[in-house]
This record gives sequence, C-alpha cells and structure tokens, in this order.
Amino acid sequence: MIPEKVSCWAPDCTRQGVKHGLCETHNKRISRSGLLLRPVQRGPIPVPPEKRFFARVLIDKKTGCWLWQGQKMRNGYGRFSLNGVKPLAHRWCYERLIGPIPAKMTLDHRCANTLCVNPEHVEPVLNPENVRRMAARAAARKRERKERERGGYDHRTS
Repeated sequence: MIPEKVSCWAPDCTRQGVKHGLCETHNKRISRSGLLLRPVQRGPIPVPPEKRFFARVLIDKKTGCWLWQGQKMRNGYGRFSLNGVKPLAHRWCYERLIGPIPAKMTLDHRCANTLCVNPEHVEPVLNPENVRRMAARAAARKRERKERERGGYDHRTS
C-alpha cells in the first residue's frame, strides 16, 4: 500500500508535507528557531516625544545653551516634528518643562541664539518688547562689525 500524500499542517500552507506532516520550509523553520510561523512584525516601537526631542539637543558648556540639532528653518529657529505637527523647538521645550506660554506673549531668547531650547534662556514677553530687543541686538552687532572693520579704533572715544 502506497502512503497517501499529506499537505503541510502549518496554517495557510498548501505545500506537500514531507517530514512530520510539515513541508520542507516549515520543518527547517521549526528546527532552527522552534517557531512554526514567523514572528509578527508590529512596526517600530514608539519612542516618547521627550526622548526624541532631547536626542537632538547638544549642550554648550560655555554658554549653557541647549543647541537644537534637528530640523532648522531658514529664519534660524528649530522645528520639532510631533504627530504631523511641527512646533518651534524652543516653544515646545518651554511648554513641556515650564508650562504654557501666557496668552499674547512670545518667547524672547535672552542668549540671542535662536537655536537654543534651554527654557532658562527664554522669557515670555509681549511682541513689541521682543521686537525692541531684537532691534537693539542687531544694532549692537552692526556697531561691533563696524568697529572690527576699522581695526578696533572707535573715533567717538577720542
């Protein structure tokens, strides 16, 4: 009497069983790993937003600035991608570590570094005050540049 051909008993397998009722593929898999089926791929393990955020921060020991190393906008500010939304990095960090930004307020970088996300280096101010401070910093940079171009001599002090 000729033995009847048996199909593999692994779920959804239509191949012919060769050894112990399993096809060659499933027989090899069970002997190598002890598993009949491949492990289910569930995708990447979600990483908490705080861990993702601080993985993109470099601390400058001289200035105390927390420098954003992630996506940067043309205007010099950092962006953080979070569930399809891209908040400014310094605002997201401030809200996470300090609390909500007061209504009608904007965050001013006291360190004058737009890539700094250290909440101790930003302070909530009204927009006119923020604009005034930015203009004062720009004027100071312009004076310094002119002084460097003149070789350090300031004719106003003579």
